[in-house]
Amino acid sequence: MADGVPQCVWWNLDQVSEWIEALGFPQYKETLRINLINGRKLICVNASTLPMIGVTDFNHIQIIAKGVRDLLGIDEPDTGRSIALPRHNPIGMFLERKSQTGRQADRLQYSTDKTTYN
Repeated sequence: MADGVPQCVWWNLDQVSEWIEALGFPQYKETLRINLINGRKLICVNASTLPMIGVTDFNHIQIIAKGVRDLLGIDEPDTGRSIALPRHNPIGMFLERKSQTGRQADRLQYSTDKTTYN
């Protein structure tokens, strides 16, 4: 992680394709390309979104979603918590905003010196 931001956030389509292949799922390279999943969009890939882009095998969904969490340094969801009170950490909030497109999202930078981002 450079400056607290996972390097995968800056990946292009080819790098995401290489990652999914290295994870053991070369059959999804084209699916990710068709859906234009680059590093910023990879932030939003989880067990809920994978079926929407064509990954429907439950075991594959679990492995890929965990792989994305590992890349981003995000802990596994705590299923014992109330969904009404999700835990937010600074890097997770930053990544959520950074996954968007546009000038404002492009300018966002994460600071490891603070618990906020600017």
